[in-house]
Amino acid sequence: MTPRGLVVTAGSAVAIAIVALWVCVALAVLTGLTAAWIVAGTINVAVAFLGAVRHRGFPRVALFGFGSVALVLIFAAGDCQAAGAAVVNATVLVAFLACLFLLRTMIETAPGLPRVLAGFGAMTLHERRGGVQLLAWVFGLPLAVGATGIVVPLVRRETDTGDRVDLAEWAMRGVGLTVLYSPFTIAMAVVTSILAETRLVVLIGCGFLFSLALVTSSFLLAHARLPRRLGEEFWPAAAAVIAPVLGLVVVNISIIALSPLSPAQSGLLVIPACVLLAGLWTGPGRIAKMAEATVDSLRGYDAETAVFLSALLFAAAIRMTPGIDEAVGRLLTGVGPGPLIAFTALAITTLAIFGLHMVVSTSVLLGLFAPVMPNGLHTVLLGMAALAGWGFGGMCGVGAVSFLTCARMFGVEARRLALGRNLRFIAAVYVLCGVAVLLFA
Repeated sequence: MTPRGLVVTAGSAVAIAIVALWVCVALAVLTGLTAAWIVAGTINVAVAFLGAVRHRGFPRVALFGFGSVALVLIFAAGDCQAAGAAVVNATVLVAFLACLFLLRTMIETAPGLPRVLAGFGAMTLHERRGGVQLLAWVFGLPLAVGATGIVVPLVRRETDTGDRVDLAEWAMRGVGLTVLYSPFTIAMAVVTSILAETRLVVLIGCGFLFSLALVTSSFLLAHARLPRRLGEEFWPAAAAVIAPVLGLVVVNISIIALSPLSPAQSGLLVIPACVLLAGLWTGPGRIAKMAEATVDSLRGYDAETAVFLSALLFAAAIRMTPGIDEAVGRLLTGVGPGPLIAFTALAITTLAIFGLHMVVSTSVLLGLFAPVMPNGLHTVLLGMAALAGWGFGGMCGVGAVSFLTCARMFGVEARRLALGRNLRFIAAVYVLCGVAVLLFA
């Protein structure tokens, strides 16, 4: 068998394993069967090890580096129950993110999407900035970083390199600001799984207002303009594409409010059902396209699986380290909650720039600081700080694989994309928000 054949076979095995994992997790969530959790967790660990073997770089470092340290700390603490809970949480996140790939295909195969993109025709540079940012921000709701795939044609058709970098920066900003409020991101899933007592609707509401304010600021400061010549077909087509997503948001939040399910657990049940209904509404041909695209996305999903498992195990190991709670408590007494909240956002973004995956820093920092927050308001602010750090890190994290992938898709230099307009934007936002948190938190 050729090396290429081995790669294809391994990728197909990963896709099959992830589908089996989702089936087991869905069964466990619906019935509470312990055996289903055990099988799902075993599949997750196996796929993670395969990911560390197949993929160089951070997946391998994460599993064999952070994972090994986590196992040593867990063995020293003797708390196998906490380690098991971390594996379960990682398994749920893996199943949830697999469903997000399915949700992405629903948007990308929507019949009205070409008419939406066609509405962005002859515009000034400032109108193209505003249009690209708004498209990325709106489609980032269901797609997160996958929304860059929607706006790539609009960016790549720019012949001037400077204009292409300019529009790519605005697209990355739109996607990054979506992380603040979208319930369909791994960032929100990680934050809500750790801050279990915080209501999802509160985080979404606060995040949406913050995100909307930041998007609006670019128009108020005249850095971008609202596109005005969109054509007659744009709005009906846009409504047809976005309406199913908004309906999915309402259904998901309602289930979370009326049941004991976590946001990730609810999402991994609701998303496939809603996507299937959308496919049936438009015909079986679309279902086949969505299934094929989803399977293709899952072939390399073992890399993310290795990162998620090692990150949550490492975070659990840090939390169970003797004396860590007392040390964080003394730190809170000395500086107060405000600096800890501000440090969380800044640290996640800074570490992302240097290549540390946001799931690692977010899991560790929230695990350390959440238990010592004095009240619910500070816990919400901590969650918002983590989402902001994650979103901003995605805008300029030149060491992150997702950022480098986006730069290649846009056809621009990664370092130029990272160290330009968005870095200055992030610095300004952090200065303003840091002052506000220190004064009022």
